Amino acid sequence: MKFGKQMETAAYDLPENWRPHLIHYKTLKKSIRLVVDELESRGLSTEWINTLDTEQAMRLDYTFDGDVKDPHPCIRITIEDPTSIASSEKPILLKLIPVTQQLNTEPLSIKIELVRDSEFFHLLLHELSHAAALHDVEKSRFLEIVQMLEEQLTIAAAPQKKDLYAWREIFNVYMEAAIFKYEAEGQYSRQSYQRSQSQLQWFTEELSRMNLTKKLTSKHSKKALAQFLSINAQLVHFKHFQSLNQTAMIKILKKHDKRTSLSATSEFPTFAKNNAIFVEGILLSLYNAVQTKLVTIVPQPDDYDCPVCFSIAWRPIRLECGHVFCVRCLIKAHKKRMYDCPICRKKHAVGNADAHNLDQTLQSFMLLYFPKEIKEKRKENEQEQATIDKQNMRRALPPRRSPVASSRSLSAPVSSRRDTSCISRDSRHKRSATGARRDQYRKKRKFELGRQSANTKLGAKRIHLVRVRGGNFKRRALRLESGNFSWGSEGISRKTRALTVVYNSSNNELVRTNTLVKGAVIQIDATPFRQWYESHYAIALGKPKAGEAAPVAAEKKSNSVEKKIAARAATSAIDPLLNDQFNAGRLYAVIASRPGQSGRCDGYILEGKELEFYLRKIKSAEEQKVTKNPMRNLQIEKLVLNICVGESGDRLTRAAKVLEQLTGQTPVYTKARYTVRTFSIRRNEKIAVHVTVRGPKAEEILERGLKVKEYELKARNFSSTGNFGFGIDEHIDLGIKYDPSIGIYGMDYFVVMGRPGNRVSRRKHCKAKVGVNHRIKKESQEWFKARFDGTISYKA
Repeated sequence: MKFGKQMETAAYDLPENWRPHLIHYKTLKKSIRLVVDELESRGLSTEWINTLDTEQAMRLDYTFDGDVKDPHPCIRITIEDPTSIASSEKPILLKLIPVTQQLNTEPLSIKIELVRDSEFFHLLLHELSHAAALHDVEKSRFLEIVQMLEEQLTIAAAPQKKDLYAWREIFNVYMEAAIFKYEAEGQYSRQSYQRSQSQLQWFTEELSRMNLTKKLTSKHSKKALAQFLSINAQLVHFKHFQSLNQTAMIKILKKHDKRTSLSATSEFPTFAKNNAIFVEGILLSLYNAVQTKLVTIVPQPDDYDCPVCFSIAWRPIRLECGHVFCVRCLIKAHKKRMYDCPICRKKHAVGNADAHNLDQTLQSFMLLYFPKEIKEKRKENEQEQATIDKQNMRRALPPRRSPVASSRSLSAPVSSRRDTSCISRDSRHKRSATGARRDQYRKKRKFELGRQSANTKLGAKRIHLVRVRGGNFKRRALRLESGNFSWGSEGISRKTRALTVVYNSSNNELVRTNTLVKGAVIQIDATPFRQWYESHYAIALGKPKAGEAAPVAAEKKSNSVEKKIAARAATSAIDPLLNDQFNAGRLYAVIASRPGQSGRCDGYILEGKELEFYLRKIKSAEEQKVTKNPMRNLQIEKLVLNICVGESGDRLTRAAKVLEQLTGQTPVYTKARYTVRTFSIRRNEKIAVHVTVRGPKAEEILERGLKVKEYELKARNFSSTGNFGFGIDEHIDLGIKYDPSIGIYGMDYFVVMGRPGNRVSRRKHCKAKVGVNHRIKKESQEWFKARFDGTISYKA
């Protein structure tokens, strides 16, 4: 099949609005005939032009004059010695020489303007500019879609979400697929397009084979994955469009050279190199935008591996030379007396490392994004340390002695032997193989001295009395008032002051007393982050206050600095909610560390959907401070957790352990009422376990279960009496550590709601009925929406 027919057939695979922008190959092919006729009318036949390549007297050059908008192809014939020209070629030259010139012994240069050839290249450049217009439109559209998808992925693949590891596997498979990887940049052949298409198909099949689509739990993640696949499919179509246009241009130029014996294939690309069809890397730039803006949202553990052990670099030690290693590998290097950097060989880089070389920012980042990898690394370190300790114990054991050797030792003088039969003046134990060497004395750190809870309160500076051994007291002036907080969207962290505690989901008393605990929402000083933002983007944050002087003109910066600032301007947009907080000078943040145990108050700034969520929580908490009628308040009377196994034995015992781990209470076994032969159930056989939880513990466990359900229940989950229930597929989603000896169990949540005063229907003396107006009907749904900011679906 000829190429023109192939191009028409392949155009049906492209979007309909792209087809008019393809190069019209057949039209250009017909115009070549006119170029050939013009050359033959001037005596420049193909055979004669081919003979000039072998002659030394005459030289023919094919060049382009003018510019891209108005090209003028021409032929230059240079004759060094006109007398050496054959007599058969002189009539042809006389036709080409102008009337003003004569054929004599002097060197001669003839320039021939090609009119039809100029029309041909005008038409070709018009086709290329038509395709370039589509390139600009589609490129801007792609970048807008990528920007929108970046915002969705930032929310869907946040480290607090369950879908983080699923997205990490998806992007890992995507990098292995290498859909848009080709041998030479700008080489868009049909084989390259077919390879990209097959790799995209392999990527989608691999997602279904590994069940990665089903691992995504939230609707936002599934929608983002569908858009991500759609973007890659459109890029593959765009590559097909690019390959068709480039192949058509190359083939039409080769056809031009074949029919005219000229060199347009080599001259025209150099002349029109600024056209979009010749600008290499248009598709590669779009792919790089996808890779840098989307794939990098979820960091891969391979990028944070230790270069020695090839596992995650936990805890990260940054040497003087800038290279990062895990602390375990550096300890081994110290023991082997390898004090130079293993990568750059800088002298004493390992030997000079101490606790100050611990990269706190990178450590917090790893804790946020790689909790499972860190857990595996810790387990490996513990196993390795246990192996080393075992070997050291074996080496320390005394060797077995033969009877002869033991008799010799007994015959030795008493003064040379250690007396083990009585109390001696030796400080070592008589049977101590290691000599009972004591550990080096180490001074206790401040967080090991039994830190009082008052130390985590924000208040005035005062002296704390701490009771120590012997009934004595120490005076300690400690006060936790600052910490390191990270700004996730900008990737920075700064040390700043903690100003006040504004919200705590578990205990309002901690808010009243300004006590710092893990998970509390606090307000921090915005000054360090404001200073960084204004120096990084050269943009003032917030609005100037009334009476303030106008900002002083910025000092002159170098061109390189101005280019960097201009490049950063694309990502300088800030959330309006954050901008309002910068105006007030206070930012909302969440504490991620445990101040009462570690003595540190570290966390991250609230942004995006999480900030909106906590703002609603703070507002609702303020509204609930004033209650009209306390007897109308809804409360959780009890929470019942049930696991039905359907059989007695080991599985039922393991299910009871799950409930005991979750609640800390002993579960109750439930027996079958009837014999069901179909399911092999006998009457009075234990088939299920349940536990009843009340008080604050019930509310805490309920919130953990609703978090798994993403705070979304269906209307049929609520009964007419105001109670509701739902199910959990896997108990490990509640934050319980997975134990292979127990397995994974699902469970049912049943919540019984009530109001103060319902006890009158259950008491023994003076029992009474609860009034109709005091009974709960649909109020529990409104309570669920207000208390947990939940949603109720009315779909079947």
